[in-house]
Amino acid sequence: MRSAALLVAAQTGLGRNTLTACAVSALLGMPGGTWAQDAPSLDAAAPRSYALTPRLSTTATVTNNISHLGEGVVDGALVIQLSPGLRFSSNAGRLRGFVDYALSGVSYIKSPVRGEFQNALTAALTAEAVENWAYVDFSSSITQQAISAFGPQTVGNGLGDVNRAEVWSANLSPNVRGNLGNVARYNARLNLGMTNTRKSALADAHNSALQLSVGGLSGRSLLNWSLESSLQRQTFKLGRHTENDSARGVLQFAAHDDLQLIANAGVESNNLQSSGREQHSTYGLGLNWTPTERTKLSMQRDHRFFGEAHSISFEHRMARSIWRFTDSKDVSNNTGQSGGTSSSSPGTNYELYYGLYASLVPDPVQRQAYVLDYLRSVGLNPSASPVGGFLSSAVSVVRRRELSLALTGVRDTVTILATRTENRRLDSLSQVQDDLSNSARVSQTGLIFSLSHRLTPQASANLTLSQQKTAGVLATQSSTMRSILANWSASLGARTSLSLGARYVVFKATVNPYNEKALFANLNRQF
Repeated sequence: MRSAALLVAAQTGLGRNTLTACAVSALLGMPGGTWAQDAPSLDAAAPRSYALTPRLSTTATVTNNISHLGEGVVDGALVIQLSPGLRFSSNAGRLRGFVDYALSGVSYIKSPVRGEFQNALTAALTAEAVENWAYVDFSSSITQQAISAFGPQTVGNGLGDVNRAEVWSANLSPNVRGNLGNVARYNARLNLGMTNTRKSALADAHNSALQLSVGGLSGRSLLNWSLESSLQRQTFKLGRHTENDSARGVLQFAAHDDLQLIANAGVESNNLQSSGREQHSTYGLGLNWTPTERTKLSMQRDHRFFGEAHSISFEHRMARSIWRFTDSKDVSNNTGQSGGTSSSSPGTNYELYYGLYASLVPDPVQRQAYVLDYLRSVGLNPSASPVGGFLSSAVSVVRRRELSLALTGVRDTVTILATRTENRRLDSLSQVQDDLSNSARVSQTGLIFSLSHRLTPQASANLTLSQQKTAGVLATQSSTMRSILANWSASLGARTSLSLGARYVVFKATVNPYNEKALFANLNRQF
């Protein structure tokens, strides 16, 4: 399950939180630092209709540079975070999925930085409105996102950082699917989404899409077919209203039991590169190869209105490891360009281990809880991503490459995440001022290496090394951030955990370079 993340970013601390709570009827919290140390068991993931788990997390951080000022500048502070949270999950009946929410009150002591509230949300719910026919999907997330790729970058939630905004996204998607007698199958889906931010309007947008498809009944036949169409509308608060419609036919040929060849052709009509609509033909070829249950390869290359688009995905799972590689180039309507702003985003620890335990815990909802508990037990942040991204208010073309590896042993866990993104603006008529208006190209390269060693059944030591490089077309638009984070975490009981750690961050740039040293302690209690 790749839960879609819709960001429900509260512009006022408690007001919108209450509204969100009413909308989804239960909220679930995810703490941001320390994790319970008892390794999860399959018994913990036993089938239950629903679960409601409150928690309370307290974090104290001592830092010598809370405002991320220049090198050699002393700007120390004591930061206290109090984070009540709630997790709701359901894996039976007509409602399946989870909601994970936490509200953090942050206080800065011995510092002119004002206190604040931070929200964190990950949600993915599916309701079966009419049995075996009509469904409603809801997804949402709230994350802390860098406003500019060229500003000071930070580790974690960026406490006290001026180059940071809380991004709220939400998506509601009713859909129906069924058969047209013994002739074909159909699927119709409506997507309604919105994005909003605090401190900036760069990501604010409304979007809608209608998708229709009809195709052959049997996916195992020698030759299968489908007809697909979509209507997309998007309005940026600081940008333009854009429309992008398409229709195409797809043929799938089963060349072998484990090899499927794909061809498509169609038309696209949009105003993404002009004030009026332009129509273009589109066509492409692809393949899906699944030699074993644990190995998957898919490749697709398409001729599109903006040039060549492609998608490559490879995954291989073994008993204690998973290897993944993806390479894609396509149009992006994503207003927050990181792709790693929530635990369920591509390229995060969560997504990597979610794939690793696919055969161990087949049920998606049970696996979600199992993976989060496992990551907490070994001290890994579920939402860790190598690239921080930035906010944008126009359609762009994104090339994204990711390589990820996870190895698990009896007492050791090794995780490697590497990502490179290249962004360029597609909508040249947009007058919005953001990173892609100040630079024709924005490239970000990131690497995270994590090692966790279990000292005892209740305690582990963890080390994380990370590096992120950002570059634009100008020499002044380049920067490098390196960080080292080490922590010790232990279980103080069945529902209580403690973590002690330190971090060192070096940010090198032409403008606003800084160094930071920090010590932190986190106490987490589930009820």
